[in-house]
Amino acid sequence: MGYTFEIIIEEKESHYEAYSPKIPACRAQGESYEIALQKTHEALQAYVGRLSSDDLDKLTNAPQ
Repeated sequence: MGYTFEIIIEEKESHYEAYSPKIPACRAQGESYEIALQKTHEALQAYVGRLSSDDLDKLTNAPQ
């Protein structure tokens, strides 16, 4: 089963920063939009992979 998380990407002076509002600890940055997005995606996959089914249900069903 796949999950969808909103990812916010902000352009800074010399790089991009990305994070998910539901999991703000999963932050990443990159020299390009695509790199920041990919790194955040990888961080989210690792984080979600460590969650129990109950914790994941709470996270995906919680209001933002």
